[in-house]
Amino acid sequence: MNPVRTTALGLLIGGAASCHAYDLGPLSLDGFAKQEWTRSTHAAKATEPCYGDSRGVLGFPGCGASTEDVATRSAWTSMVQLDGKLKYEFDSGTTVGASLSRRWRQWKEDIVGQPWLAKGVWVDDPTWGRLDAGTMLSRAWSRQDGFSYPIGLSTQWSETGAGFSVLKKALRYGTPMMGLGDGKLHAEVTLATNDRFHSPWNPEYDANAPKPRLTELFLQYSDDSNLIELVYDDARGAGMASWGKNPLVGAANLPVQTSPAVFGNANRQKMVVLEGQHWFTPQWELTWGLRSSYWSGSALTCDYAEKYNGCVWQGGFNISPLTLQPGNTIYPGYGARTRDWMLGLSRVDGVWTTSVGVVHLGQAKTDNPTQWGQSNSAYSAKLNLSRKVPELYPDLNVYGGLGFTHFDRLGPAPISAPSNTAFDGVDSRLNREAVSVTLGTVLVF
Repeated sequence: MNPVRTTALGLLIGGAASCHAYDLGPLSLDGFAKQEWTRSTHAAKATEPCYGDSRGVLGFPGCGASTEDVATRSAWTSMVQLDGKLKYEFDSGTTVGASLSRRWRQWKEDIVGQPWLAKGVWVDDPTWGRLDAGTMLSRAWSRQDGFSYPIGLSTQWSETGAGFSVLKKALRYGTPMMGLGDGKLHAEVTLATNDRFHSPWNPEYDANAPKPRLTELFLQYSDDSNLIELVYDDARGAGMASWGKNPLVGAANLPVQTSPAVFGNANRQKMVVLEGQHWFTPQWELTWGLRSSYWSGSALTCDYAEKYNGCVWQGGFNISPLTLQPGNTIYPGYGARTRDWMLGLSRVDGVWTTSVGVVHLGQAKTDNPTQWGQSNSAYSAKLNLSRKVPELYPDLNVYGGLGFTHFDRLGPAPISAPSNTAFDGVDSRLNREAVSVTLGTVLVF
């Protein structure tokens, strides 16, 4: 097998390890540190989070598009990740181990409420395969990130769609490598769950909250010219979002008339991703991805809090107001299905890498009578140039990029996008296009 593909395969199965990990006997430590600066045109001014009306379509106070100070803006991103592994190999070739991984963004938890990306134990046998148990990353997010990050489109690809990221309580089985034609095949199945939703205001409803459950299937094929992967996710009873880094947490189940919503234990998300890389030559690489996402819809419910003399809104995905009688309006959720794609081309020339990539988020099929983003679509393109700097450190890279975002229409962002301002701060309700410049450095240790 080509050394490039062998490395990619090893990183996937063994975790994102550095070639320069610090080994202290059975203990290894590695990670990365990243600093990035981005300047974007038509960026909306940062506002306080809007709860209950995330797309700004229901007229909730403070949730509309703010026209204040739409301008060219700069933003800094700092990120650090530390990974630790402890392993022991028996004479038979069977290996047992434990893993810990944490990531900080702006020196806070990268994903709020999820201090650990990985915290678990595993056993790997050359004949029977590998079994992992504990907290781990889904293949849906980690592999979409793995393909899209090198072409500068991780936010637009891996952080969109109906996937999940952190699986707090999970069990994963992976087969040994199997020969298939001129290549190799690997398969995995992951079962994950988490605690039920807990309301600090109305705990009497907690027992009715569904138990979140996810089943993930993963296939990987590789040969001398191709790396092809298929991920299928099916989640029930989980908090609903179109943020690909959304952790698997329980959905609320508060009393509400939800017809025609699909809600409660039927709360469901599904996603299928087919993506890969093709090497024309050792220097030229094609990256591609196809994705289908489905959300059942989630009703917006009021978790009434006397402390605030009002609602703490829970749920609410692809919703529309429904007035049952004067003064009695509910917000049922509607099912939605989207299809998205990614395409990129890279050239490696010594320490230099040049790449160009495009992500397209498509319109959604839904019966929602309210415009919640289903009629919008978006293109995000990126031209990147990076250089390894071995003169200073073996795994130090500096990079720059020129980005372009285009929305098909003014209004809520496409349903596959996590918010109206997910891409470089441009608000799709105010501007259809934006240009960005990115400079950064990343050190892997």
